[in-house]
Amino acid sequence: MAEVRRDVGVPDLQVEMSLQLSVYSYAASMNGLADQDDVRLRFDVLTKTKQPELHRYWTTRDRAANVRLFRLAAEVLRAIEARVFHPVVGWHCKECPFRSKCWA
Repeated sequence: MAEVRRDVGVPDLQVEMSLQLSVYSYAASMNGLADQDDVRLRFDVLTKTKQPELHRYWTTRDRAANVRLFRLAAEVLRAIEARVFHPVVGWHCKECPFRSKCWA
C-alpha cells in the first residue's frame, strides 16, 4: 500500500474503499494504460480554511477491490431489473424530476 497522509479528516476507509478510484484503476488497466499492479491513485483534498491547503492521499487497488466493485455493480443491475427503487433524500430533491413518484 502506498503512503496515505492522515492529517486532514479524510477517513482511511474512504480512501481505501472509494468506488470512484476502483473504477479508475480498473479502466486504466483494461484500456492498456497501465498494469493494474502499477496504478497509483490519489485523492486531492483542498481544505476550505482561512489558509487553504492541498492534501494528497495516495492509495492502490488490488484484485479484491475489483471483486467488490463487480459484485456491487451486479447487485445494482439486479435491483434495476427488479425495478427496486430506493429513494435518497437530500439537497437534490428540490429539482428532481422524479420527486412526486419518489415521495409517493
